[in-house]
Amino acid sequence: MLRPRRRPGVTRRHRADEIELLVPGSDQAHVLNLSAEAIWELCDGERSLEAIAEDLGHRFEVAPEQILGDIEAGVRALEE
Repeated sequence: MLRPRRRPGVTRRHRADEIELLVPGSDQAHVLNLSAEAIWELCDGERSLEAIAEDLGHRFEVAPEQILGDIEAGVRALEE
């Protein structure tokens, strides 16, 4: 079972309704919307994708199985 983990050393800056991630050793910044930020926050290496869907499902009052595909896509985008 996949348990995604945030990359160590990534720093973040808040900008209005977005968050900017700065990757160490790179001059690139990645901007996340609030939904992507919520996924990123839960990628702690402990939670499975299903557990992340469960958490966000409760938070946003939606069935976890309805958002699991979006979470999988979000994690893939974050990995890139």
